[in-house]
Amino acid sequence: MTAFTLFLSQYLNEAMLDSLRNTEHIAPVCNMGGYQSLTCFIDYQYDTLYEQKENQDFLKAIKAEENGGEEKFKIIYEGFFAFAFMWSFCATAIEDRNAFSNSIKGMQKHNKFPDKGSCFDYYYDPREMAFKPWDDIVGKYEPDFEELFANIVVPTAETQRQGHIIDIHRKKLKGVLYIGNSGTGKTTVIKDYITRLDPENWSSAAINFNNYTDSLTLQTVIYANVDKRTGKIYGPAGGKKLVFFIDDLNMPKVDNFGSQPPICLVRQIIDYGITYNRDALEE
Repeated sequence: MTAFTLFLSQYLNEAMLDSLRNTEHIAPVCNMGGYQSLTCFIDYQYDTLYEQKENQDFLKAIKAEENGGEEKFKIIYEGFFAFAFMWSFCATAIEDRNAFSNSIKGMQKHNKFPDKGSCFDYYYDPREMAFKPWDDIVGKYEPDFEELFANIVVPTAETQRQGHIIDIHRKKLKGVLYIGNSGTGKTTVIKDYITRLDPENWSSAAINFNNYTDSLTLQTVIYANVDKRTGKIYGPAGGKKLVFFIDDLNMPKVDNFGSQPPICLVRQIIDYGITYNRDALEE
């Protein structure tokens, strides 16, 4: 973990933090939230490197080199950190995004970005120890589609990139606040992503917030999609994990205290993993 500590001081120095604080973001980002996202990305990449079977021969070959391949591991970890840093701290910037991209490119000692485009146009491939364009891994379009025309999603570099970022957070059991202007296809992208989940291990549920949605309605919908396991513990049926999609999160009416109760309930579940029995508050 020493390598990641060094990268932390290299990338997140005071000058970079000051620049991020003075930059307008599409959504508020606090430093602690950025660090949490950073560790999420690094954990995913690190776990994937060591857990995927197709990486085992690659890792054995590196470890068989002089000094256990220490230098190559440092190069890989630098790529992991750069990818995590740009998506956790810089991706939400509205202005100066190109400036952040140039800064990240300039910080690379071994994993050089291609000159074309910004750093966000590339993902990191540890086996090639290089940043590769998202276009290289775009899935093939399957024309045999039997659902509504409006639900057709043609794979592109953008959908591949967004799906991968969502996938990282799902696999690390982290929530995602998926934001964008009205009419940009957010709901379609999310629903398409959910339909591709393994039904043997994942279930899904959804609710559309509106001006009249209250916390009781949300809690009722959540309870309708989980079963009682033991005591006061609830969870999805069949030992699966549940992906819960909330559309139009910002819609509930603001109460007299300036809060939105349904969102407060979401925050409570994320922070503490609990809800209260409204018929018996002591439970």
